[in-house]
Formats: sequence, structure tokens, C-alpha cells
Amino acid sequence: MINLSNPSAIEPEIRQRVQQHLVFVIHSHTCLKRDQENANRISSGQPPRHPPCHLEHCDTFKQLLRHMFECRLGPICSTKYCSSSRKIMKHWKECRDVECVVCAPIRAAQT
Repeated sequence: MINLSNPSAIEPEIRQRVQQHLVFVIHSHTCLKRDQENANRISSGQPPRHPPCHLEHCDTFKQLLRHMFECRLGPICSTKYCSSSRKIMKHWKECRDVECVVCAPIRAAQT
């Protein structure tokens, strides 16, 4: 199981996978919002504002996020990546370490 209490202690390969997972979750969350905006515009007779996303794995992560929004099982959920995604997102939201080896590179890339 992933332990993000001390990110510096995570093996580099695991850290890279956590970062990739985090980037996909962040991207897919943005895509979900865009999908909803497009659906709202279409239902009101307007054209969609955003083009469809063709990023590999985006649909998979959007399905995961939809599940996570509804899931109440927490760490005992058997859905693939639900529990680990929750841990990764919790760390992301709560991390205030500007030198965090997991978060800092992603935050830097967002600016």
C-alpha cells in the first residue's frame, strides 16, 4: 500500500508512478468539468465549447473519478485504484511542502 507520509522515502520508480497517476487524475478531473460544461451547453441549444479529449487513459480515469465521487467504502473499496487514488489526492490537497518530491514537480509544471 502507498504511504505518502514521507514522500522522500518512496523509491524513485514508485514515486514516478504516483506522479503519473496524480497527473492523470488532475487532467481527468478537468476533463470531467469540461464534459459537464459541454453537456449543459448542448442541452441549452449551444454548441460545445471544448473538443473531445483523446488523451490515452483519460476515459478510464474519468470513470474512476465518477466512482470515487459516489464511493463510501474508503480504504476497503475493491474497485481498482479507488483507495490508492484517494490517498494520492488527499496528499496532493494537503501537501504544503514546497520541496515535496511528489508534488513540487507537478505544481511547478502547472504554473
